[in-house]
Amino acid sequence: MYKLILAAAALLSLTTATPLAERQDHPDQIALGRLAYSRGHQFVAWAPSRTTQQEACRTHATIQVNNSGFPDRPICGSPFSVGNLVDVTLACGTSPVTPTTSDVVAVIDASGARIENCVSAVSDYVPCDNVGSGLMQQFICTWEA
Repeated sequence: MYKLILAAAALLSLTTATPLAERQDHPDQIALGRLAYSRGHQFVAWAPSRTTQQEACRTHATIQVNNSGFPDRPICGSPFSVGNLVDVTLACGTSPVTPTTSDVVAVIDASGARIENCVSAVSDYVPCDNVGSGLMQQFICTWEA
């Protein structure tokens, strides 16, 4: 009986090893939000499991810079790296409420595969160390098994 239990446990560990190994290669979540300051804002990403929102004021991946109303590139389709995810982009869908507003729906890897789904987060504003700047989380993206 003991050998049967050990054999079953060993077999179970073989069948679940790949998803667990993949999960260790990806952050559990990616947070997306706006880092606002007096002359504009940046749309940024950070891994909340490794970085607090206060730390993300200083340590983040910049996706778009928008100073004085002139964005340097689109939010969706622009590559960025966060945590151990390298060269990922955001996929967006158009909001039915305001057709000109894009909503982030997923994180896409370099091959075009969807690896994380994004949902709107409860807006959480945190003042940064710099006077007049702050970070507001807008989306949370979770790893897709």
